[in-house]
Amino acid sequence: MTRPLFPRNCFFVRISSLCGFTASVLLFCLCSFPIFSLAQTPKHPASLDPAWQPLLQRLIADGFERTRLETLFARLGPQSYTPAYMGLKITELYGVPGIGINREKAPPPIMPEGYTPPVNDTTVGSCLAFIREHAATLADIEKKYGVQAPIILAILLVETGLGQDLGKDSALRALAGMAATHTPEMLAGMGNSRQKARVNPASLARTLREKSEWAYSELKALIRHAEQLERDPVGIPGSMYGAVGVCQFMPSNIDLFGVDGDNDGVIDLFNLVDAMYSVAAYLEGNGWRGASTDALKNQVILSYNKDNLYASTVLATSKRLDNALKGTGEISPQSSAVVGGYSKNPYARLDPSLRRLRSVPPSARVNPLGDYQQMLQ
Repeated sequence: MTRPLFPRNCFFVRISSLCGFTASVLLFCLCSFPIFSLAQTPKHPASLDPAWQPLLQRLIADGFERTRLETLFARLGPQSYTPAYMGLKITELYGVPGIGINREKAPPPIMPEGYTPPVNDTTVGSCLAFIREHAATLADIEKKYGVQAPIILAILLVETGLGQDLGKDSALRALAGMAATHTPEMLAGMGNSRQKARVNPASLARTLREKSEWAYSELKALIRHAEQLERDPVGIPGSMYGAVGVCQFMPSNIDLFGVDGDNDGVIDLFNLVDAMYSVAAYLEGNGWRGASTDALKNQVILSYNKDNLYASTVLATSKRLDNALKGTGEISPQSSAVVGGYSKNPYARLDPSLRRLRSVPPSARVNPLGDYQQMLQ
């Protein structure tokens, strides 16, 4: 005996008997529609690169909201994942060339609304005019943190050309790309097999674990900071290692050393005043007040960026500006305020997690997809 589709006493049959066939068909369609709609709804946006899924699952497990994450990463583009960011770290550490960054695979970063560079150029004359214009702010910073104007300007000049170059990458994509590349097999993908073949397997595996964990922590800090600013994390410009702002802080350092210099209730490192106070707070927190010699100052600056070329460039640039302020030395106001190898490429910000204290081997080169090779010449 065939069992009826609906029991005799069910609600659907009772309605059918009362209202006729038309009502029953209408009610059946209404009941079926949600099931049909659910079956046709994709689990995630079609533009979401599947390579991000393991990273997203980890972020969700750490308390981030699934829908928002999928929306953010989908906006990076359907082919936005790349091991190139991690490959650049491996080049730094081991001198083995890797692939460059293909920036056409993701939307470019967006300058913060209303942002304009503090100066038109980085000549000595423009920097001196900047110091005079912000004399009161810089005097307050020195009083609170013991850091003089020339050293603050030197760092901002070397980092971003005093706000002229905030980075060519989405900080979100850079940090996510490093966080997602945690095995030699992932590093070797998309044309980057050379690094896996040439670096000691055990060393490479250990480095990838350490650097991906570091990047994951920075990624979480970036997303949370963007929420505090009510700013779109996808569009935040940054270095190829995820440093952000005029002073190029790693996101985790914003909570540690970021300062609301203009007292508007938020710490925004794309705000020049906040950036200057934050640089001073960072240096003071790492021992600047007790640094009475160039050697000690050099050690403090190395805590900001662990590269000897960087530290020596910052010190030399600060002395150049200090001499110009005092009217000593033969310095043309039209000459570049930045000295050394960074003057041609203020974007050459090295990752503070690398702890690199020696030069990159001259043989290390990357392909023309990225601009990283400028740092290795």
